[in-house]
Amino acid sequence: MPQIVDILFDTNWPGGNAGSGSTPTNDYNVYGPYQFPGNPNNLSKQGYTLLGWSTDQWATTPLFTLNQSISNAQDFESIYGIQDFTVYLFAVWQADHSTYSVTYNGNGATGGQAPTDNNAYQNGSIVTVLGKNTLTKTNHIFLGWSTDSTAKYVKYTQNSTFTLFGNRLLA
Repeated sequence: MPQIVDILFDTNWPGGNAGSGSTPTNDYNVYGPYQFPGNPNNLSKQGYTLLGWSTDQWATTPLFTLNQSISNAQDFESIYGIQDFTVYLFAVWQADHSTYSVTYNGNGATGGQAPTDNNAYQNGSIVTVLGKNTLTKTNHIFLGWSTDSTAKYVKYTQNSTFTLFGNRLLA
């Protein structure tokens, strides 16, 4: 009697911060060939590459690579030891080995210079926010930095920290 396998995919975003795209839709499989999805819904996260899928949320190597085929759903049990016919698969991400920067923008300052951060950060680095340096703006008091040049509220103050995933502009 054929068995149905319900495959549920999870984005498993690195760092807990969402990227873009979505997981493949739930898939049902009767005993027969099965091909794991590549990346049909364009899952992406700046600074990371999607490698495949795993039953282990913390995996660093995928159990199933993108577009990998298995001969039939019985392989879930016989080869991979998965005995439950609802299979939860988590995306496996690998950090790119690029370096990233933090740039400060004076955002309409009338004098002085924004600070310069010359560090080359790895993805996931903890960044300590710099102060205003010599920036001035007529009739204004510097309160801090934001990632939005039109922000009305401060997101970061001097010496606060954040985890860097990709280049960041603070204004």
